[in-house]
Amino acid sequence: MPSLSSALVRSFGALQQLTSASGRFAEREDSCERKFSSDAMNLNEAKKLSNAFSTGGGGVTFESRVQSAFVALMLSQGACPCLAYRWPIVEVGLQTKHRGYDTDDALVAVRNDDTGDQCRLLVQIKHSISFTKKDSQMPDVIGGAWRDFNKGTHFDPTRDAIALVTGPISRADTENVCRLLELARGARDATDFDQKIRQSKAVSESQREKLDVVRHHITNANGGSSPKKEELWKFLKCFHLIGFDMDLIAGVALSLVQSVIGSNSPDDVELVWGRILQEVQQKNSVSGVLTWDSVSQPLKDCFKRAAIRPVVTIAPSPVKETLALNLIGGWDEKSQGDREVIESLSRMAFSDWQAKVREIWKQQG
Repeated sequence: MPSLSSALVRSFGALQQLTSASGRFAEREDSCERKFSSDAMNLNEAKKLSNAFSTGGGGVTFESRVQSAFVALMLSQGACPCLAYRWPIVEVGLQTKHRGYDTDDALVAVRNDDTGDQCRLLVQIKHSISFTKKDSQMPDVIGGAWRDFNKGTHFDPTRDAIALVTGPISRADTENVCRLLELARGARDATDFDQKIRQSKAVSESQREKLDVVRHHITNANGGSSPKKEELWKFLKCFHLIGFDMDLIAGVALSLVQSVIGSNSPDDVELVWGRILQEVQQKNSVSGVLTWDSVSQPLKDCFKRAAIRPVVTIAPSPVKETLALNLIGGWDEKSQGDREVIESLSRMAFSDWQAKVREIWKQQG
């Protein structure tokens, strides 16, 4: 759509054509010069406006807020999205290129405290992106994810995952890419997935186009070699697209994160969130790692972790003996009636039953 400035320039040029013939050439020359200058200014202004989010630190702010959301979950002993195992988060690594990852904006690790087993979510953060063959960011995002997917020492496709976290992107990309990824996760195997893509009426042409985009960027990352069906299916199962409106102060994602903080900290939520952001930004500049032990003590103090209570175990008791004991509550060993009731319930001689009960009391006393 033409800008207001461009429309004014064209109006100005038309007005100049109504001047006298003697001055028409000079006026037209001056008009052309002004139009050229104005168009150049409009182009520069457009570039400034389109890059205002980045040059104003918006991209960095969005990235640090997403990273901070994972740190808030860790401090609140929360679970990590995208991973099948809902173990607590134990580490959030930032800018992990030096650790051998191409998907390097964040590495979120979760751990089973009983077994020591771990899972990882590799996170790439882009405020805006378009799932097309021509988008300049897609080679890094898909190519980097593909390379990480194939690093056996850094990634386990059976339990780890890769996530692209974005701000608001087109509805077509959100719906079609997410639907494609869910189809892959719901397929029995690569053949089943391929049949659904080719034959199922439930798959739209737009979704097939998005698959072609992903395949295109993987092929380029492979040096021109197209991925096999099995490889592509397994990769899509591990890949996730997550939308975060963390760039909005009144966004839903930020509200949910702050609600988690409020449920696990007695302090002012805004102050705690600001402290997390500050610490993340400091660590992000030096490719730092945040764990419960490595965060600052003032930040730890905001989150009071409950002490682990020792598990009280009760020694198992023989059923026959305790059944009779629980039913009668008390007895008189000199009472023939009590003795007969106990022998009937326990199906034991009274003397044997009484000896067993005393032994149980001794073990539990």
